Amino acid sequence: MKAGEILFAAKGTKNFASVYEEHNPKAVASTSFFVISVKEEKILPEFLAWFINQPEMKLYLRNSSQSTSMPSISKSTLEALEIPVPSIQVQKSILELTNLRQAELNLKTRIEALRQMQIQHQITELLK
Repeated sequence: MKAGEILFAAKGTKNFASVYEEHNPKAVASTSFFVISVKEEKILPEFLAWFINQPEMKLYLRNSSQSTSMPSISKSTLEALEIPVPSIQVQKSILELTNLRQAELNLKTRIEALRQMQIQHQITELLK
């Protein structure tokens, strides 16, 4: 794979898209994955992966999957997706907002874990 390509898990019940980054070790996609290359400069690979990972899109893909013992999304289903392509600046803003939200959730989780440790420490001290 090359940096900027999108790896899409097409088989199974957990479909997702992820952008392959330059710092990742060298990899080859198995037959359970599609490798999507963005050829036009009108869309950022990160935006396309974000779009594919949206709950509504995941539901659409799940409903479009070919039902066998292992659900599978076909290449033609992916090719038929209608993807809104806002300006590069809007795409960057969406990605920045998404990253900030994820950072916020991570901080809240960390704060909650530290608060739990604090409470446990206080309870332990009271029992002494």
